[in-house]
Amino acid sequence: MTGRLEPQYPKWKRMWKYYGVSVPVVLFCLWIAFNLMLFYFWMQVNSTGVSKELAKNLDKNKVLRYLGCVADNTKILLTSFATNFPLRI
Repeated sequence: MTGRLEPQYPKWKRMWKYYGVSVPVVLFCLWIAFNLMLFYFWMQVNSTGVSKELAKNLDKNKVLRYLGCVADNTKILLTSFATNFPLRI
């Protein structure tokens, strides 16, 4: 609007920031989410009594059920926080 030149990063610096920082961070977060999902499924399968060893021991079964509830509530809290988080761009 004013006609003045604005400073810009060179293209290689923008690409380095994108591919060198953003992509690895996103991939790391996806890896953590995938492993948490697998752990959650493992807890769910073991808490429902599918595993014969855990079905015999009720104390472990109760603990796994409780951990499953905690995981559910944590997931609900995190998703509600993420959807209501104010973005200041």
